[in-house]
Amino acid sequence: MKRIEQKYATKEVLKELIGKYKTTKTQIAQKWYNICIIPAAFDIETTEEFMYIWTFTILDTTIIGYTWSDFKQLLWTLKQVLGLGKEVKKAAKVLPIFIHNFGNFEWHFLKEEISMTDVFLKGNEEDASALYAVAYNGFLLADSYAVANMSLEKLAKTY
Repeated sequence: MKRIEQKYATKEVLKELIGKYKTTKTQIAQKWYNICIIPAAFDIETTEEFMYIWTFTILDTTIIGYTWSDFKQLLWTLKQVLGLGKEVKKAAKVLPIFIHNFGNFEWHFLKEEISMTDVFLKGNEEDASALYAVAYNGFLLADSYAVANMSLEKLAKTY
C-alpha cells in the first residue's frame, strides 16, 4: 500500500496510478449510471466539531489530506482524469466511493461541505442517514456498512 499527500495527487500521478479500467451500466433508483470499476474508499477523523484529517484510498494507494479544500481539489482532479459526469449512452459516468457508516457519521460532515444530488435517505428528516448520494455529478458516495451489514474488521476478514 502506497501513501501520498493530496498535494502530490496531480492529474499525471492519478492517470498513471489508475491506468485502464472498465465501466458497467447500472440503474440506481430511476437513473442510469456508467460505474467505473475502480475500488475507492473515503474516511475522516474528527473531533465533535470538525474534521482534522481524511484518507481517500484508490486501488492500492492512500491519499491523505487535512482540509475540505484539499478533498474538493482531489475530487475535481479525479473528475477531470476519469471524465466523470459525462453522459455516455444516456448514463452519467461515476466513480463509486465507499464510506463505512457514511449514513450515520460522515454524511453529517459532508453534506455541509460538498454539493450532493440524488440523495437516498433512510429514517425521518431530523435523524436521517444517507445510504448513497451523488456528489459533484461524478461521485457515487455509498455506505459500505449498509451494503455489507458488517463491521470494518469483519469486512476485512471476509473480503
